[in-house]
Amino acid sequence: MSEERTQYTVHPDVAIRLQVSEAHIKQLTSTIDGMTMVMGRHADTITAQRERIAELEAALHDTTAQLATATETIARSEADNRRLRHLDAMPLDALDRIMYDVSGDLLEEWTQVREWLDSLDGAA
Repeated sequence: MSEERTQYTVHPDVAIRLQVSEAHIKQLTSTIDGMTMVMGRHADTITAQRERIAELEAALHDTTAQLATATETIARSEADNRRLRHLDAMPLDALDRIMYDVSGDLLEEWTQVREWLDSLDGAA
């Protein structure tokens, strides 16, 4: 058996409708391909954004930890400062008690303080 090709003819209106349908199909296929490409780009963008958000959250966590450490250091420094101010005032209080002792009980200490003050060159 031999195979022969038969040509069919169609009405011109049907041929025009077929051409229009094929053009629509081609246009829709192109639109679908474009949308698929755009959706792929959006997916890549969303993935990159999620990675960047995770990176920024990690950096924020590190910064928060550093801030907490700095806050603790500041609190310790302020406490040390308050303590040292109290200690700095103590010798002056002692000197004040010795220098202005009206009872005379601290006369020996007064003499020692006076000799020490006289030994200073005035830079203190």
